[in-house]
Amino acid sequence: MSFSAAQSMLFNYSWQLAAAQADLESKTARQEAVAHLGAPTVILAADSIHYNLDAEVNLNKTARTAIENISGGSLHLPSAIQLPNTEIRRKGNAQTVNALVAWPIYTGGKITATKDFIAAQTDEAAADMRSTNSMVYTELVSRYFGAQLAQKAASLRQEALQAIMNHDHTAQRMLEEGMIARVERLQAKVALEEAKRDAEHAINQAKTANIALQRLLQSEQALSPTTPLFVSQRTLAPLQEFIDIALANHPGLAKVAAKKEQAEALHKADESLWKPGVTAFAQQQLDSNQKNRMAGVSVHWTLWSPLDRRSANRSALAKIQQAEYSDQQAREDISVLVEMNWRAVQDARQAYFALDANIELANEFLRLRQAGLREGTSTVSDLIDAQVSLQKVHTEQAQAANIYIQALIQLLTSAGVPDQFETYLNAAHTQVKS
Repeated sequence: MSFSAAQSMLFNYSWQLAAAQADLESKTARQEAVAHLGAPTVILAADSIHYNLDAEVNLNKTARTAIENISGGSLHLPSAIQLPNTEIRRKGNAQTVNALVAWPIYTGGKITATKDFIAAQTDEAAADMRSTNSMVYTELVSRYFGAQLAQKAASLRQEALQAIMNHDHTAQRMLEEGMIARVERLQAKVALEEAKRDAEHAINQAKTANIALQRLLQSEQALSPTTPLFVSQRTLAPLQEFIDIALANHPGLAKVAAKKEQAEALHKADESLWKPGVTAFAQQQLDSNQKNRMAGVSVHWTLWSPLDRRSANRSALAKIQQAEYSDQQAREDISVLVEMNWRAVQDARQAYFALDANIELANEFLRLRQAGLREGTSTVSDLIDAQVSLQKVHTEQAQAANIYIQALIQLLTSAGVPDQFETYLNAAHTQVKS
């Protein structure tokens, strides 16, 4: 499987990415839900009422009041006249249908603060999504090219084993012809057994690395990486350029900025507690027999509340300061991290190409030992040692390439641009063949 194919599979099947995406979709939907907050609210209310009335009416008082109202106070009911009290008993059912409209005209900034807070939470979820993406992508690079390194090491061990088997066969023939002592033959045999153990161990490590890659990609089939290890011959862009990119793109800074936006929104909400609220309202009865209606404006202003509004305001301001300090610290930490990773890439690149001389020396040393064995100036043990040394330096160079790759993805991740990794991969001219 190529690295590009592994990347596509990762983004399609990663549970971590799916969880982060679901959180972002949730926050986005909630932001959309409050987009029209502050617009009028229209309610249709229907009531079904059952009533049971049981009352006693004083007719004397009622009659006197009625006569006085009609006569303007000039007539009075004689005190000698006493009317009996009347009992009223009634029960029944009533239905009402009303349309209600409420429109918050002024809330002191509470609605705006609510919208800003939820929008900032969406921004935070987006930053978390980017962080998760970077983390998972870095893990893919680590496991993919770690598996490639293990595969390369196993291949080198197999090549060394095959060569040592040939040398062992040569040692046996030379022993039979009396050209070497038995101790040299035994040394070759011990070297062969050690090479077998090393080859078996390398094969098992390669299998384990491939299984780790398979589990990451949630593949039911065994995977084997085909994109080779690589090292770029070109030097990196200047350090300051990477630092500037990081300060503009790192998701950690975006998360801190979202936290500050949330704190500022909470501060706006706390300030709104000191301000009045104005709401326009209207009600229309929709019954066929009655058309009662009313409309008005409600103004309310909280003069005292059990909530200590001054303390709440100080708390919100402290949160804003916390976010500002966190931003400064994050910028310093990211700058230092970028510089460390930048230098690690440079060191790994130099270490890889420096090993070219070691490989050239090991090849020449092996050639001399082969010639010396034919001429009788070298032993089989010397030849085997030269063979092992060549395999070792090839393995070291493959390890150096993997160190370069891991340092490169760490650098790009700390700069907030891990997606540029494939650009470096495709532009690399030096590849470590499996």
